[in-house]
Amino acid sequence: MDLEEEFKNLVAEMRQKVQDKLANGELSKTEAEDLENMITDRVSIPAWNNSGCYSDSDYNDDGWQPSQVCW
Repeated sequence: MDLEEEFKNLVAEMRQKVQDKLANGELSKTEAEDLENMITDRVSIPAWNNSGCYSDSDYNDDGWQPSQVCW
């Protein structure tokens, strides 16, 4: 089993459920947007940014030396 692919599928299902509830009137647009933001916040890795470097404010090395830290 490819866990990365399974995780992506689960996230996609969460996003679809939000859209379904919005379409059915179970959520307001604001509630749906808040839930989408919550999903995005929880699936992102805050210590790693798109440049391939750790964010200095979030990085905790726990004794390990990273290969790329951009400060």
